[in-house]
Amino acid sequence: MKALKNIFYVLLGSMAVVSVASCSDSPDYEEAPVPTNEQVYFPNTNPQELRLSGSEKSFDVTVKRANTKGALSVALDAEGDSLLSVPGSVSFADGQEEAKLTVGYDLATLGYDNPQDLTIALKDANQGTPYGITSYKVNVIIPSPWTSLGQATVTDDLITCFFGVDNVSFKVEIQENDLAPGYYRLVNPYTTCYPYNGDDQYDHNQTYYLYIHAEDPDKVWFERQALGNDYGYGMWNAWSRADWARNTGRDDAPWYGTLKNGEITFPAGGILVSMADYNDAGLYAANESGLFSVLLPGYVKADYSAAVSYAGIFTDKEENIYAVADVELGADAKDVKAVVMPQDADAAAVADAIASGELEATDVQAGRIQVPFDAEELGGAKFQVIVVVIADGEAKNVATSNFEYYGGGNANPWESLGTGYYTDDAVAPLFGEDPATYEVEIMYNTDEGVYRIMNPYSNSVYPLADNDCAEEGYFLDVIATDPEGVYIPKQSLGFDWGHGEFGITTRGAQYLAAGSDFDKVKEAGYLGTVASGVITFPTFEQEDEDGVTKFQGVVYMGSSGYLAGLNEKMEIVLPGASAYARNLAKAKSTITRHNAKTLKAKKANLRPLFLFKSNEAIVK
Repeated sequence: MKALKNIFYVLLGSMAVVSVASCSDSPDYEEAPVPTNEQVYFPNTNPQELRLSGSEKSFDVTVKRANTKGALSVALDAEGDSLLSVPGSVSFADGQEEAKLTVGYDLATLGYDNPQDLTIALKDANQGTPYGITSYKVNVIIPSPWTSLGQATVTDDLITCFFGVDNVSFKVEIQENDLAPGYYRLVNPYTTCYPYNGDDQYDHNQTYYLYIHAEDPDKVWFERQALGNDYGYGMWNAWSRADWARNTGRDDAPWYGTLKNGEITFPAGGILVSMADYNDAGLYAANESGLFSVLLPGYVKADYSAAVSYAGIFTDKEENIYAVADVELGADAKDVKAVVMPQDADAAAVADAIASGELEATDVQAGRIQVPFDAEELGGAKFQVIVVVIADGEAKNVATSNFEYYGGGNANPWESLGTGYYTDDAVAPLFGEDPATYEVEIMYNTDEGVYRIMNPYSNSVYPLADNDCAEEGYFLDVIATDPEGVYIPKQSLGFDWGHGEFGITTRGAQYLAAGSDFDKVKEAGYLGTVASGVITFPTFEQEDEDGVTKFQGVVYMGSSGYLAGLNEKMEIVLPGASAYARNLAKAKSTITRHNAKTLKAKKANLRPLFLFKSNEAIVK
């Protein structure tokens, strides 16, 4: 900024020099004549925009004259005054320099939020002056009245779409429209109120509102609007996906938010955001975790949180089968039920059926639970434990954990191939470490063509672990049904270093998750391959102001995604690979063990530099 300031003064000096050089002392130079007429004009102190009060009946426009000799009446013309009352003239008393022109209006005629352009001009231009303004244009409006309700609590899940920040909650003034109950606006939610903003990261020159239509509490939405913040990629805009869908001829029904128990929420992906200078201001799905909310003043948000983790199978002496799981519950989760269903069952629909009493479930509490199920009746071998928190007769939260069970006549398709090598080019580089290559057990599903890397980030296997990685039982599935179309679907890695639970996926898998056709994604070269017993993945590029970054996938911490495969070394060497490939991987693993060290300081002070800036839920 200091450099820009200095340049400004240099330019200013240059302009002054030019101005001086332009003034001529030539004998041909003639001074402009001094006007002798009335010299009437509109001063530039008259505002160009007026926000009028519905309780008033008029506003004044200032008119001046330079020649104050004698009384004077000046005829006026007005355009755009159909809803306004403009006198046909303005009068000056002898010696009077300034007069007020009173323009009348009425709320019943003009109405609220109905902007009007008005132009007033001297009817006789000869009464004006070449040194003043002879016409005046103003935009007038009576804004609808708003009443402040106090401080709402906003939980952000918009900025998290692009930047690695927490879903922070903060206080924001909220106002309600007096004429439309349920029509709210937040005052400066993403400028002065958003806690992560630096002083130079938002527009200080005006107030930014986030208007939200909640007149129908079951169909909450908002128009596209600027938020006032800019983190180097242009100003942010936000748009409810329901309104976007309605305006683009798409199905808007799934995307409306709701206002329940004093809290406005939107479905996951139900808000779109853009940055003016990023990807042509393309729209991206935000609110990915569904955590964006506005809690109205006077309400307290209940803690209905729930988490469940599958722990195994228990068979009692009558040979009844139970899924064993560990459950964590929020303070307000009092009525909690659990059930085991097939893995492809819609957990939300199951939760609603349990809450309505249509589906019987087991009452559970926090801690270790046992949930009975009949594997033969449910069919298949893939199941999920579904935990539902119920309050006021409806499902408030749903948590799930997947597992596989091959009892009841289901043959286990998984077989161990032995020991292979896995290269972590996701977690380690995120904390400034080199990719880590190490030995892992690899299973193979003969029915589905899926490789399973056993415990790749467990305390006992991951060489950079410091007793704070995953417990035994987590695995990484690699889909290789087509050996020329291999991908890693998004899945948890089973541990958290204080920035949110880790997850991982390959870039090609994101296209598939977004609904892209498998054959087209494969043809584009976005999927990996299995060749000579080695699984590799293609490289992609992301461009920003710092240049081009190459990557192969995304590593998640909570809802924030960061580039993985920065060294282009995401790789799995299968037990049946060639001797050359295995020996090379073994050499890398030796180096990894030699250089292994704790990451305590880096884990506590993570500042990721390579944010994943595309979530593949792009809509334009």
